[in-house]
Amino acid sequence: MKYLITIFLLIIIVSLNGQNTKPPISGKAIYTFKHLRDTSLPNSIYTEKMLLMFNNFSYKYSSYISYVDDSISKSRTSNVLDYSKNSTQTKYTRRTIEELFYFFDKNEYYFVHPWIGDKVVIENRIDKIDWKILDSTKEVKGLNCALAEAKFKGRIYKAWFCPAISVNAGPWKLNGLPGLIIEAYDLSNSIQFSLESLEKNEQLIELPKAFKKVTKKEFDQLINSIKQNPSGFINAALNGSNTQNGSTAMQLNKSGSNTQNKKNQINNPIELNE
Repeated sequence: MKYLITIFLLIIIVSLNGQNTKPPISGKAIYTFKHLRDTSLPNSIYTEKMLLMFNNFSYKYSSYISYVDDSISKSRTSNVLDYSKNSTQTKYTRRTIEELFYFFDKNEYYFVHPWIGDKVVIENRIDKIDWKILDSTKEVKGLNCALAEAKFKGRIYKAWFCPAISVNAGPWKLNGLPGLIIEAYDLSNSIQFSLESLEKNEQLIELPKAFKKVTKKEFDQLINSIKQNPSGFINAALNGSNTQNGSTAMQLNKSGSNTQNKKNQINNPIELNE
């Protein structure tokens, strides 16, 4: 992994030496995300691999498992991949189902949530994070990083960022520093993002081809309809209905039950009231 990161940096340095203007930078970073969701169970930490696709002007943050599933599905269609070597099924593995798309040239970000046979999108203005760059440096994952601190969404975050990778991107909604965020955590250590791997990638970052734009209020109404009528949205999902009583992948598991046990409860959400 350290070798791949070194190669990635060498590509950037060569580009810088060969151009007077800011060169295009694009890459794919995988982070480990940890979240203490229930403070009554301090040893039960939700952990997930997350994917950040980024370039100079935008980034996409989503589940790495979903990315792998999509890649396998596309390979199966094109008969490129030998599936006898990929027998592990990730379909029912818990994962984040929402996606975030940031477009800095438009000063907009989009929250994308799957719905029955559709995707709903909430358009937002990008939150400006008032980072304070501190007088601290260290090597993180073989990268020379600087430290910054800011209050954001009710928490105080510290973030190590790499100026050599001069993009404003970072995991989740953490962005706006003069370099890719490599590691970040809140002061209570309830939330942690840690880079696992980094490589060159030139995949386009664009919204889904088809989606339904909704307001935050309309989206909250959809979620409330699920909470008020869980059997209705399960039936709608099984029947393929595209109604407001529909399902999201978040509520369905392999057995089809919507029962939540205590370890899935959240009393410490990632976003707190300011």
